[in-house]
Amino acid sequence: MSISSILEIGKRSLLAYQSAVRTTSDNISNANNEYYRRRRVSFDQLNGGYSRLGLSVNDAVRLRQRFAEYQIYSENQFLGKYQNAQRLLSQVEVVFNEGSEAGLSQVISDFFGAWNDLAKDPESDYARNLVLDKAMVLSDTFSRIDGDLQNIKDQIVPETNMAVDDINQKLQLIHKINQQIRKQPNPDLLDQRDRILDELSKQLNIQIKEKDSGEINVYSDGILLVSHDVMNELEAVQVNENGNTKIKIQIKKSGYALNINNGELAALVEFYNESLPEYKEKLDSLARNLAEKVNEIHRQGENLDGSSGFDFFATDITGISDFRVNQVIVENASLIASKPIGGAEGDGSIAQQISDLQFASIFNEGTANEYYQTFLTGLGNRLQETEFLGNSQEMIIQQLKNQRDSVTGVSMDEEMTHMVQYQQAYEAAAKVITTVDEMMATVMQMV
Repeated sequence: MSISSILEIGKRSLLAYQSAVRTTSDNISNANNEYYRRRRVSFDQLNGGYSRLGLSVNDAVRLRQRFAEYQIYSENQFLGKYQNAQRLLSQVEVVFNEGSEAGLSQVISDFFGAWNDLAKDPESDYARNLVLDKAMVLSDTFSRIDGDLQNIKDQIVPETNMAVDDINQKLQLIHKINQQIRKQPNPDLLDQRDRILDELSKQLNIQIKEKDSGEINVYSDGILLVSHDVMNELEAVQVNENGNTKIKIQIKKSGYALNINNGELAALVEFYNESLPEYKEKLDSLARNLAEKVNEIHRQGENLDGSSGFDFFATDITGISDFRVNQVIVENASLIASKPIGGAEGDGSIAQQISDLQFASIFNEGTANEYYQTFLTGLGNRLQETEFLGNSQEMIIQQLKNQRDSVTGVSMDEEMTHMVQYQQAYEAAAKVITTVDEMMATVMQMV
């Protein structure tokens, strides 16, 4: 082998180990980057016929654990839904303010308690005013709950629009990355795409198909959202169904409605379309039944003026949004009936019958308080369920990430070992070049 050939081998070795050190340096610098996938260098021996031409290093290979990656995307969809549902349910739970004097259960109890006080002293103006006062508090409490639930519902609309806009931005980025990968694959672009997919999979249910070229197709509900040449953006629209406003997620170009059943977006849509109307209807039923039962008994009673047939609550109440005391009673508390028609002075049986409604089974669940407690228990159980499922999903995803990182994660000890090996090899290659240079100088002096 000629001296020049040895020099060429030394030069190639220097370049190869320099590239290896650079790759190892990239690994070390990204050790704490969750979306960085470890690179691995691969050395090859160059041969020219019967002679060796030295060492070469291939492009760094980006390591992957594809099964774990796709499982993470799949499980992320459930995690996003559970976490967002938990957040929304927590907001609803705060509305009812139970455990305090302002809680609805306490307000209902105080209302019936005021009727009990009136039954004991049926001629008392003070007792009548107390009944009116507690009835107004009940009306205000229903109104407050209705307003708070409506505020939660109103905030979901812009939040859904913002979520859809964010999803569209991510789809656009994936579309651009697909086009760039089609021209020239780039590990850094793939890392960026993994981060986007991780975030996107928490927002809605997606399916991913990867081509041999590295490009991906992203689907939702079987509809292609993005590829290298297709870009279908989403939009959130409000539609009226049977008098109820609902949110629908559809393809912007075609108007085709998607079934978004997982992810943060699904939690928003389901909460707006199903959960909040369900809670509202249960509370409306409580308000309507209370008003109807109280009015039914009150109409059979006689007030201080000897008149009868008055409804205590308004007759057109549909639920918590319009729950109110009859205006004539608001203006004149003496119209509140306490005794039966033609009853003797001091007879408070009508007031007592209304007070006893708190113990009457006016719902399938039992009394008004039992009905309301059943409602609260259902809400609490649902909140605990989403919290439990969310925590379980976090553990599942962490296990999958551990599997992925065992292959793709950066080990500082391993990389430092490689760095020392490559450094020593680089120094040895440099020594070869120095030695060859001295040999060539000696030969030149001999000439």
